[in-house]
Amino acid sequence: MKHKLNLTSLMDKAGIEPLSAGAYLAKHLEKLELSASKAAAKMDCSQSTVSRLIKGDSDLTVDMAVRISRTFDIPVDALFNYDAHYKTWIAKKRLQAA
Repeated sequence: MKHKLNLTSLMDKAGIEPLSAGAYLAKHLEKLELSASKAAAKMDCSQSTVSRLIKGDSDLTVDMAVRISRTFDIPVDALFNYDAHYKTWIAKKRLQAA
């Protein structure tokens, strides 16, 4: 059975590395000229929580997705889609290396 191409496959074919939700947030904050500390204050969470997400040291949680969505008007499902595509890409790279 042949599968339809999905976004991850299309990005692979184009040589585009997907962004994690944290990396997407970092780019968004950069455009707004906001530091992680100022973003954290706006989201009512700790600066370390935002920094860990941006650096990839922690996964996106539902709570953080809701905070980001409310503060920056980014849909929760978009954040989880970014993360899913990124994690799928990472898994494929690991399988190819094995």
